[in-house]
Amino acid sequence: MVRADKWRVLVAGAIVATLLAVAMVAVSPAFPAQAALSQAAFEECLLDRINASRADAGAPPLRMATDLVGRVRDWSEWMRFNDFEHMPASRRNDILPPSRTTWGENIAWHSYQHLPDCSAIHTMLMNSSGHRANILNASFRFIALGAYVDASGWWVTELFFDATDYLLPDDEIFFYREDGLYRYYDIRSDGSIGSPILAGDEYTSGWSSITAIDLDGDGREEMFFYREDGLYRYYDVGSSGRIGSPIRAGDEYTTGWSSITAVDLDGDGQDEMFFYREDGLYRYYDIGSDGIIGPPIRAGNDYTTGWSSITAIDLDGDGQDEMFFYREDGLYRYYDIRPDGSIGSPITSGDQYTTGWSSITAIDLDGDGQDEMFFYREDGSTATTTSVRMGGSALRSRPETSTPPVGRRSPPSHWTEPGSGHLQTWPAKSWG
Repeated sequence: MVRADKWRVLVAGAIVATLLAVAMVAVSPAFPAQAALSQAAFEECLLDRINASRADAGAPPLRMATDLVGRVRDWSEWMRFNDFEHMPASRRNDILPPSRTTWGENIAWHSYQHLPDCSAIHTMLMNSSGHRANILNASFRFIALGAYVDASGWWVTELFFDATDYLLPDDEIFFYREDGLYRYYDIRSDGSIGSPILAGDEYTSGWSSITAIDLDGDGREEMFFYREDGLYRYYDVGSSGRIGSPIRAGDEYTTGWSSITAVDLDGDGQDEMFFYREDGLYRYYDIGSDGIIGPPIRAGNDYTTGWSSITAIDLDGDGQDEMFFYREDGLYRYYDIRPDGSIGSPITSGDQYTTGWSSITAIDLDGDGQDEMFFYREDGSTATTTSVRMGGSALRSRPETSTPPVGRRSPPSHWTEPGSGHLQTWPAKSWG
Protein backbone atom coordinates (compact mmCIF):
# COMPACT_ATOMS: atom_id res chain seq x y z
CA MET A 1 0.00 0.00 0.00
CA VAL A 2 1.26 3.47 -0.82
CA ARG A 3 1.14 5.88 2.08
CA ALA A 4 1.35 9.63 1.81
CA ASP A 5 0.56 12.26 4.39
CA LYS A 6 -1.58 15.28 3.61
CA TRP A 7 -1.72 15.22 -0.15
CA ARG A 8 -3.86 18.24 -0.94
CA VAL A 9 -4.73 17.80 -4.59
CA LEU A 10 -5.31 14.64 -6.62
CA VAL A 11 -5.86 14.91 -10.34
CA ALA A 12 -6.87 12.06 -12.64
CA GLY A 13 -5.84 11.83 -16.26
CA ALA A 14 -3.13 14.46 -16.12
CA ILE A 15 -0.76 12.73 -18.52
CA VAL A 16 -2.99 10.47 -20.57
CA ALA A 17 -1.67 10.58 -24.10
CA THR A 18 -4.95 10.26 -25.97
CA LEU A 19 -8.44 10.77 -24.57
CA LEU A 20 -11.46 11.11 -26.79
CA ALA A 21 -13.71 14.13 -26.79
CA VAL A 22 -17.45 13.72 -26.57
CA ALA A 23 -20.13 13.89 -29.23
CA MET A 24 -22.17 17.04 -29.67
CA VAL A 25 -24.90 15.88 -32.03
CA ALA A 26 -26.74 18.59 -33.93
CA VAL A 27 -30.50 18.46 -33.56
CA SER A 28 -31.33 20.38 -36.73
CA PRO A 29 -31.50 18.37 -39.95
CA ALA A 30 -30.16 21.32 -41.94
CA PHE A 31 -26.40 21.45 -42.49
CA PRO A 32 -24.80 24.26 -40.46
CA ALA A 33 -22.44 26.87 -41.85
CA GLN A 34 -19.48 25.04 -40.31
CA ALA A 35 -18.75 21.50 -39.12
CA ALA A 36 -20.82 20.69 -36.03
CA LEU A 37 -18.26 18.27 -34.59
CA SER A 38 -14.56 18.29 -33.97
CA GLN A 39 -12.46 15.43 -35.30
CA ALA A 40 -12.46 13.64 -31.93
CA ALA A 41 -16.15 14.28 -31.34
CA PHE A 42 -16.95 12.79 -34.74
CA GLU A 43 -15.11 9.62 -33.70
CA GLU A 44 -17.04 9.46 -30.43
CA CYS A 45 -20.27 9.97 -32.36
CA LEU A 46 -19.38 6.97 -34.53
CA LEU A 47 -18.65 4.88 -31.44
CA ASP A 48 -22.07 5.79 -30.03
CA ARG A 49 -23.82 4.83 -33.30
CA ILE A 50 -21.86 1.60 -33.63
CA ASN A 51 -22.65 0.50 -30.09
CA ALA A 52 -26.31 1.41 -30.48
CA SER A 53 -26.48 -0.78 -33.61
CA ARG A 54 -24.67 -3.60 -31.80
CA ALA A 55 -27.08 -3.36 -28.87
CA ASP A 56 -30.02 -3.71 -31.28
CA ALA A 57 -28.37 -6.86 -32.69
CA GLY A 58 -27.56 -8.32 -29.27
CA ALA A 59 -23.80 -7.82 -29.62
CA PRO A 60 -21.71 -6.43 -26.72
CA PRO A 61 -20.49 -2.83 -26.89
CA LEU A 62 -17.05 -2.03 -28.26
CA ARG A 63 -14.51 -0.15 -26.17
CA MET A 64 -12.35 2.54 -27.73
CA ALA A 65 -8.66 1.63 -27.96
CA THR A 66 -7.55 5.17 -27.17
CA ASP A 67 -3.85 4.37 -27.46
CA LEU A 68 -4.30 3.35 -31.12
CA VAL A 69 -6.54 6.20 -32.27
CA GLY A 70 -3.73 8.54 -33.31
CA ARG A 71 -2.26 6.04 -35.78
CA VAL A 72 -5.68 5.21 -37.23
CA ARG A 73 -6.32 8.93 -37.70
CA ASP A 74 -3.00 9.11 -39.54
CA TRP A 75 -4.30 6.54 -42.02
CA SER A 76 -7.46 8.55 -42.65
CA GLU A 77 -5.29 11.58 -43.37
CA TRP A 78 -3.05 9.48 -45.62
CA MET A 79 -6.11 8.46 -47.66
CA ARG A 80 -7.08 12.09 -48.12
CA PHE A 81 -3.77 12.96 -49.78
CA ASN A 82 -3.00 9.66 -51.51
CA ASP A 83 -5.43 6.85 -52.39
CA PHE A 84 -8.74 5.72 -50.96
CA GLU A 85 -7.81 2.21 -49.86
CA HIS A 86 -7.40 -0.10 -46.89
CA MET A 87 -4.21 -0.18 -44.86
CA PRO A 88 -1.48 -2.49 -46.14
CA ALA A 89 -0.91 -5.48 -43.86
CA SER A 90 2.42 -4.13 -42.63
CA ARG A 91 0.88 -0.90 -41.39
CA ARG A 92 -2.16 -2.57 -39.86
CA ASN A 93 0.03 -5.16 -38.12
CA ASP A 94 2.10 -2.35 -36.64
CA ILE A 95 -1.05 -0.81 -35.13
CA LEU A 96 -2.86 -3.90 -33.85
CA PRO A 97 -1.67 -5.69 -30.69
CA PRO A 98 0.59 -8.70 -31.39
CA SER A 99 -1.89 -10.98 -29.58
CA ARG A 100 -4.80 -10.09 -31.89
CA THR A 101 -7.09 -13.00 -32.69
CA THR A 102 -9.42 -11.29 -35.16
CA TRP A 103 -9.79 -7.94 -36.87
CA GLY A 104 -11.96 -6.01 -39.29
CA GLU A 105 -11.58 -2.70 -41.10
CA ASN A 106 -14.08 -0.28 -42.62
CA ILE A 107 -13.16 2.90 -44.47
CA ALA A 108 -15.51 5.61 -45.67
CA TRP A 109 -15.51 9.06 -47.23
CA HIS A 110 -18.22 11.70 -47.35
CA SER A 111 -17.62 14.69 -49.59
CA TYR A 112 -19.48 17.20 -47.41
CA GLN A 113 -17.27 18.84 -44.83
CA HIS A 114 -20.11 20.33 -42.76
CA LEU A 115 -22.01 17.23 -41.70
CA PRO A 116 -24.02 17.96 -38.54
CA ASP A 117 -23.02 14.59 -37.07
CA CYS A 118 -21.73 11.16 -38.08
CA SER A 119 -25.12 9.62 -38.97
CA ALA A 120 -24.69 9.81 -42.75
CA ILE A 121 -21.46 7.81 -42.69
CA HIS A 122 -22.73 5.26 -40.16
CA THR A 123 -25.96 4.73 -42.14
CA MET A 124 -23.95 4.35 -45.33
CA LEU A 125 -21.83 1.60 -43.76
CA MET A 126 -24.79 -0.17 -42.19
CA ASN A 127 -26.44 -0.35 -45.62
CA SER A 128 -23.51 -2.40 -46.94
CA SER A 129 -23.47 -6.08 -45.96
CA GLY A 130 -19.70 -6.36 -45.49
CA HIS A 131 -19.38 -3.20 -43.43
CA ARG A 132 -22.47 -4.07 -41.42
CA ALA A 133 -20.98 -7.50 -40.66
CA ASN A 134 -17.90 -5.84 -39.19
CA ILE A 135 -19.95 -3.39 -37.14
CA LEU A 136 -22.14 -6.15 -35.66
CA ASN A 137 -19.47 -8.84 -35.28
CA ALA A 138 -19.84 -10.10 -31.70
CA SER A 139 -16.27 -11.45 -31.62
CA PHE A 140 -14.82 -7.92 -31.69
CA ARG A 141 -14.26 -6.27 -28.30
CA PHE A 142 -12.28 -3.15 -29.23
CA ILE A 143 -12.27 -0.46 -31.90
CA ALA A 144 -9.87 2.31 -32.91
CA LEU A 145 -11.64 5.06 -34.85
CA GLY A 146 -9.80 7.70 -36.83
CA ALA A 147 -11.35 10.64 -38.68
CA TYR A 148 -9.84 13.38 -40.81
CA VAL A 149 -11.69 16.42 -42.17
CA ASP A 150 -10.90 19.31 -44.47
CA ALA A 151 -12.58 20.95 -47.46
CA SER A 152 -12.63 17.59 -49.25
CA GLY A 153 -14.97 16.13 -46.61
CA TRP A 154 -14.77 13.47 -43.89
CA TRP A 155 -12.39 10.51 -44.19
CA VAL A 156 -12.96 7.68 -41.70
CA THR A 157 -11.19 4.47 -40.72
CA GLU A 158 -12.80 1.95 -38.35
CA LEU A 159 -10.41 -0.73 -37.07
CA PHE A 160 -12.13 -3.50 -35.08
CA PHE A 161 -10.26 -6.24 -33.22
CA ASP A 162 -9.92 -8.59 -30.29
CA ALA A 163 -6.67 -9.64 -28.61
CA THR A 164 -5.87 -12.10 -25.85
CA ASP A 165 -3.83 -9.82 -23.57
CA TYR A 166 -4.62 -6.29 -24.76
CA LEU A 167 -5.40 -3.88 -21.92
CA LEU A 168 -6.85 -0.43 -22.40
CA PRO A 169 -4.68 2.39 -21.09
CA ASP A 170 -5.73 3.59 -17.66
CA ASP A 171 -5.70 7.10 -16.25
CA GLU A 172 -2.74 8.34 -14.32
CA ILE A 173 -3.16 10.16 -11.02
CA PHE A 174 -1.16 13.06 -9.63
CA PHE A 175 -0.47 13.52 -5.91
CA TYR A 176 0.75 16.95 -4.75
CA ARG A 177 1.61 18.36 -1.33
CA GLU A 178 1.79 22.08 -0.64
CA ASP A 179 5.51 21.94 0.15
CA GLY A 180 6.13 21.00 -3.53
CA LEU A 181 6.46 17.23 -3.13
CA TYR A 182 4.66 15.35 -5.91
CA ARG A 183 4.17 11.91 -7.44
CA TYR A 184 2.59 10.60 -10.66
CA TYR A 185 1.26 7.05 -10.66
CA ASP A 186 -0.26 4.66 -13.15
CA ILE A 187 -3.54 3.36 -11.72
CA ARG A 188 -4.59 -0.15 -12.71
CA SER A 189 -8.16 -1.14 -13.41
CA ASP A 190 -8.49 -2.64 -9.90
CA GLY A 191 -7.37 0.63 -8.25
CA SER A 192 -3.91 -0.62 -7.26
CA ILE A 193 -0.78 1.40 -8.01
CA GLY A 194 2.85 0.51 -8.54
CA SER A 195 6.04 2.55 -8.40
CA PRO A 196 5.73 6.24 -9.30
CA ILE A 197 6.09 7.24 -12.95
CA LEU A 198 7.77 10.39 -11.69
CA ALA A 199 8.38 11.81 -8.22
CA GLY A 200 10.23 14.81 -6.85
CA ASP A 201 10.05 18.02 -4.87
CA GLU A 202 11.03 20.61 -7.46
CA TYR A 203 7.49 21.78 -8.20
CA THR A 204 6.85 25.19 -6.71
CA SER A 205 5.03 25.17 -3.38
CA GLY A 206 1.81 26.62 -2.03
CA TRP A 207 -0.68 25.73 -4.77
CA SER A 208 -4.16 25.32 -3.29
CA SER A 209 -5.80 23.81 -6.38
CA ILE A 210 -4.44 21.80 -9.31
CA THR A 211 -6.76 20.77 -12.13
CA ALA A 212 -6.29 18.67 -15.26
CA ILE A 213 -8.01 20.49 -18.14
CA ASP A 214 -8.06 19.98 -21.90
CA LEU A 215 -7.56 23.56 -23.06
CA ASP A 216 -7.45 22.97 -26.80
CA GLY A 217 -9.78 19.98 -27.23
CA ASP A 218 -7.02 17.73 -28.58
CA GLY A 219 -7.78 14.96 -26.07
CA ARG A 220 -4.57 15.60 -24.11
CA GLU A 221 -4.85 17.41 -20.83
CA GLU A 222 -2.89 20.37 -19.58
CA MET A 223 -2.42 21.24 -15.89
CA PHE A 224 -3.77 24.34 -14.16
CA PHE A 225 -2.11 25.43 -10.91
CA TYR A 226 -3.91 28.04 -8.76
CA ARG A 227 -3.13 29.77 -5.49
CA GLU A 228 -5.78 31.51 -3.40
CA ASP A 229 -4.10 34.90 -3.83
CA GLY A 230 -4.92 34.70 -7.58
CA LEU A 231 -1.56 33.49 -8.88
CA TYR A 232 -1.92 30.80 -11.57
CA ARG A 233 -0.04 28.83 -14.23
CA TYR A 234 -1.03 26.53 -17.10
CA TYR A 235 1.45 23.84 -18.17
CA ASP A 236 1.77 21.21 -20.85
CA VAL A 237 2.62 17.90 -19.20
CA GLY A 238 4.65 15.28 -21.04
CA SER A 239 3.90 11.55 -20.94
CA SER A 240 6.72 11.22 -18.40
CA GLY A 241 5.03 13.73 -16.08
CA ARG A 242 7.61 16.45 -16.69
CA ILE A 243 6.55 20.04 -17.33
CA GLY A 244 8.30 22.83 -19.18
CA SER A 245 7.73 26.56 -19.25
CA PRO A 246 4.17 27.71 -18.51
CA ILE A 247 1.72 28.07 -21.42
CA ARG A 248 0.36 31.03 -19.48
CA ALA A 249 1.01 32.54 -16.05
CA GLY A 250 -0.22 35.55 -14.13
CA ASP A 251 -1.90 36.86 -11.01
CA GLU A 252 -5.03 38.50 -12.43
CA TYR A 253 -7.44 35.68 -11.59
CA THR A 254 -9.77 36.56 -8.73
CA THR A 255 -8.80 35.34 -5.28
CA GLY A 256 -10.21 33.06 -2.62
CA TRP A 257 -11.63 30.14 -4.65
CA SER A 258 -11.78 26.99 -2.56
CA SER A 259 -12.63 24.56 -5.39
CA ILE A 260 -11.81 24.67 -9.11
CA THR A 261 -13.12 21.96 -11.43
CA ALA A 262 -12.72 21.34 -15.17
CA VAL A 263 -16.12 20.37 -16.58
CA ASP A 264 -17.33 19.87 -20.14
CA LEU A 265 -20.66 21.71 -19.93
CA ASP A 266 -21.73 21.44 -23.56
CA GLY A 267 -20.27 18.07 -24.56
CA ASP A 268 -17.97 19.51 -27.24
CA GLY A 269 -14.84 17.84 -25.88
CA GLN A 270 -13.32 21.11 -24.65
CA ASP A 271 -13.44 21.82 -20.94
CA GLU A 272 -14.87 24.82 -19.21
CA MET A 273 -13.80 25.86 -15.68
CA PHE A 274 -15.99 25.97 -12.57
CA PHE A 275 -14.83 28.16 -9.68
CA TYR A 276 -16.55 27.77 -6.29
CA ARG A 277 -16.18 29.41 -2.90
CA GLU A 278 -17.51 27.83 0.28
CA ASP A 279 -19.90 30.76 0.88
CA GLY A 280 -21.79 29.65 -2.26
CA LEU A 281 -20.29 32.09 -4.78
CA TYR A 282 -19.49 30.43 -8.13
CA ARG A 283 -18.55 31.15 -11.75
CA TYR A 284 -18.33 29.09 -14.96
CA TYR A 285 -15.86 30.26 -17.62
CA ASP A 286 -14.92 29.37 -21.17
CA ILE A 287 -11.14 28.95 -21.29
CA GLY A 288 -9.26 29.61 -24.52
CA SER A 289 -6.51 27.27 -25.71
CA ASP A 290 -4.02 29.86 -24.42
CA GLY A 291 -5.55 29.94 -20.92
CA ILE A 292 -7.29 33.30 -21.39
CA ILE A 293 -10.77 33.57 -19.90
CA GLY A 294 -13.53 35.92 -20.87
CA PRO A 295 -16.73 36.97 -19.11
CA PRO A 296 -18.39 34.22 -17.04
CA ILE A 297 -20.80 31.85 -18.80
CA ARG A 298 -22.72 31.92 -15.55
CA ALA A 299 -22.11 33.44 -12.12
CA GLY A 300 -24.04 33.74 -8.88
CA ASN A 301 -24.17 33.00 -5.17
CA ASP A 302 -27.23 30.76 -5.12
CA TYR A 303 -25.36 27.46 -4.82
CA THR A 304 -25.55 25.96 -1.34
CA THR A 305 -22.60 26.58 0.95
CA GLY A 306 -19.98 24.51 2.71
CA TRP A 307 -19.08 21.92 0.05
CA SER A 308 -15.54 20.65 0.68
CA SER A 309 -15.15 18.82 -2.64
CA ILE A 310 -16.77 19.29 -6.05
CA THR A 311 -15.95 16.81 -8.82
CA ALA A 312 -16.99 16.57 -12.47
CA ILE A 313 -17.84 12.93 -13.23
CA ASP A 314 -19.42 11.23 -16.23
CA LEU A 315 -21.93 8.99 -14.46
CA ASP A 316 -23.58 7.47 -17.52
CA GLY A 317 -20.67 7.31 -19.96
CA ASP A 318 -22.36 9.67 -22.45
CA GLY A 319 -19.36 12.01 -22.61
CA GLN A 320 -21.12 14.86 -20.77
CA ASP A 321 -20.16 15.53 -17.18
CA GLU A 322 -22.38 15.56 -14.15
CA MET A 323 -21.28 17.25 -10.90
CA PHE A 324 -20.71 15.61 -7.53
CA PHE A 325 -20.87 17.82 -4.43
CA TYR A 326 -19.53 16.37 -1.16
CA ARG A 327 -19.27 17.69 2.40
CA GLU A 328 -16.95 16.13 4.97
CA ASP A 329 -19.87 15.15 7.21
CA GLY A 330 -21.00 12.72 4.46
CA LEU A 331 -23.69 14.86 2.80
CA TYR A 332 -23.59 14.60 -1.00
CA ARG A 333 -25.50 15.52 -4.16
CA TYR A 334 -25.17 14.62 -7.86
CA TYR A 335 -26.48 17.12 -10.41
CA ASP A 336 -26.99 17.33 -14.15
CA ILE A 337 -25.30 20.50 -15.38
CA ARG A 338 -26.79 22.30 -18.36
CA PRO A 339 -24.60 23.97 -21.02
CA ASP A 340 -25.30 27.40 -19.46
CA GLY A 341 -24.06 26.21 -16.03
CA SER A 342 -27.49 26.01 -14.42
CA ILE A 343 -28.52 22.99 -12.40
CA GLY A 344 -31.89 21.50 -11.59
CA SER A 345 -33.01 19.07 -8.92
CA PRO A 346 -30.38 16.58 -7.74
CA ILE A 347 -30.08 13.27 -9.62
CA THR A 348 -29.58 11.78 -6.18
CA SER A 349 -28.61 13.06 -2.75
CA GLY A 350 -28.15 11.81 0.78
CA ASP A 351 -25.89 11.75 3.81
CA GLN A 352 -24.85 8.09 3.93
CA TYR A 353 -21.44 8.49 2.29
CA THR A 354 -18.60 7.99 4.74
CA THR A 355 -17.16 11.12 6.33
CA GLY A 356 -13.82 12.89 6.39
CA TRP A 357 -12.60 12.52 2.78
CA SER A 358 -10.16 15.32 1.98
CA SER A 359 -9.87 14.71 -1.77
CA ILE A 360 -12.20 13.07 -4.29
CA THR A 361 -11.22 12.47 -7.92
CA ALA A 362 -13.11 11.04 -10.90
CA ILE A 363 -10.96 8.55 -12.82
CA ASP A 364 -11.76 6.06 -15.58
CA LEU A 365 -9.91 3.03 -14.23
CA ASP A 366 -10.92 0.45 -16.81
CA GLY A 367 -11.09 2.61 -19.93
CA ASP A 368 -14.77 1.93 -20.57
CA GLY A 369 -15.66 5.63 -20.80
CA GLN A 370 -17.46 5.61 -17.45
CA ASP A 371 -15.75 7.18 -14.47
CA GLU A 372 -15.07 5.60 -11.13
CA MET A 373 -14.49 7.67 -7.97
CA PHE A 374 -11.32 7.79 -5.88
CA PHE A 375 -11.74 8.89 -2.23
CA TYR A 376 -8.66 9.84 -0.20
CA ARG A 377 -8.17 10.95 3.40
CA GLU A 378 -5.19 13.03 4.57
CA ASP A 379 -4.03 10.54 7.20
CA GLY A 380 -2.95 8.29 4.31
CA SER A 381 -4.58 5.28 5.92
CA THR A 382 -7.55 5.04 3.63
CA ALA A 383 -7.94 5.19 -0.14
CA THR A 384 -10.99 3.69 -1.78
CA THR A 385 -12.00 3.44 -5.43
CA THR A 386 -15.72 3.06 -6.06
CA SER A 387 -17.83 2.44 -9.16
CA VAL A 388 -20.90 4.66 -9.33
CA ARG A 389 -24.23 4.01 -11.06
CA MET A 390 -26.04 6.65 -13.10
CA GLY A 391 -28.24 7.29 -10.05
CA GLY A 392 -25.16 8.05 -7.96
CA SER A 393 -25.31 4.91 -5.79
CA ALA A 394 -22.11 2.95 -5.25
CA LEU A 395 -21.75 -0.37 -7.07
CA ARG A 396 -18.63 -1.69 -5.43
CA SER A 397 -15.51 -0.50 -3.64
CA ARG A 398 -12.02 -1.71 -4.43
CA PRO A 399 -9.31 -1.17 -1.81
CA GLU A 400 -5.93 0.17 -2.82
CA THR A 401 -4.28 -3.13 -1.88
CA SER A 402 -6.49 -5.46 -3.93
CA THR A 403 -4.91 -7.77 -6.53
CA PRO A 404 -5.81 -7.35 -10.20
CA PRO A 405 -7.72 -10.26 -11.74
CA VAL A 406 -5.82 -12.38 -14.24
CA GLY A 407 -7.62 -13.77 -17.27
CA ARG A 408 -6.91 -14.98 -20.79
CA ARG A 409 -9.19 -15.51 -23.73
CA SER A 410 -8.63 -18.64 -25.83
CA PRO A 411 -8.00 -18.03 -29.53
CA PRO A 412 -10.70 -19.24 -31.88
CA SER A 413 -10.56 -22.90 -32.89
CA HIS A 414 -10.56 -22.09 -36.59
CA TRP A 415 -9.74 -19.20 -38.89
CA THR A 416 -11.65 -17.75 -41.80
CA GLU A 417 -10.26 -16.03 -44.85
CA PRO A 418 -10.59 -12.27 -45.19
CA GLY A 419 -14.00 -11.24 -46.48
CA SER A 420 -15.22 -8.10 -48.16
CA GLY A 421 -18.38 -6.16 -48.72
CA HIS A 422 -18.83 -3.40 -51.26
CA LEU A 423 -19.98 0.14 -50.83
CA GLN A 424 -19.02 1.88 -54.04
CA THR A 425 -15.22 2.12 -53.75
CA TRP A 426 -14.72 1.16 -50.10
CA PRO A 427 -15.00 -2.61 -49.38
CA ALA A 428 -14.94 -3.81 -45.81
CA LYS A 429 -12.11 -6.08 -44.69
CA SER A 430 -11.96 -8.59 -41.88
CA TRP A 431 -9.97 -11.56 -40.70
CA GLY A 432 -10.53 -14.17 -38.04
